[in-house]
Amino acid sequence: MKTDSLYPFLDTPSLVVDLDKMDSNIAEMAALTRNAGVNLRPHTKTHKSVEIARQQLAAGAHGVTVAKVGEAEVMAYAGIKDIRIAYPVCGEIKLARLRRLLEFADISVSLDSVEVARGLSELGQAVSKPLPVLLDINVGMNRCGVLPGEEALSTARQISDLPGVTLVGILTHEGHVQFQERTEEGL
Repeated sequence: MKTDSLYPFLDTPSLVVDLDKMDSNIAEMAALTRNAGVNLRPHTKTHKSVEIARQQLAAGAHGVTVAKVGEAEVMAYAGIKDIRIAYPVCGEIKLARLRRLLEFADISVSLDSVEVARGLSELGQAVSKPLPVLLDINVGMNRCGVLPGEEALSTARQISDLPGVTLVGILTHEGHVQFQERTEEGL
């Protein structure tokens, strides 16, 4: 057994982070987005850490993105107030949990159907505060989202007509580009 390494003594699961690399990555992303004039809202799905999210916010992130209501609860109960939920929220139980979060956090939600928008519309009306929503556009991952073009326009119009929600933009996920080969010209 090697005694000069800590790894044999770590039980799983364990989080091992190169802090210098993490700090560098956080600073680089903050600078890139700041210089581009856009707001950074990192997705916490990789680290699932309140402390790392706080570091991202301290470096200039506008808020955080989470996948689901449970992750939003973790961030909100830890004091992070600007949270985007990337996947549609539907069903009475999840909407009730979201309602509690709206009492002390600014939440926006991505959605990809009028049916989901109706549930959020009812929630927004119940709390007397329109809920910001983003229309998820399918750009090739084929997991969720409406198709670009007429389907997106039609869905956006129907959502815009609902009380209790405010359509504030679109959301896309280009996750499939991570599997593209890099060339001298780019991806």
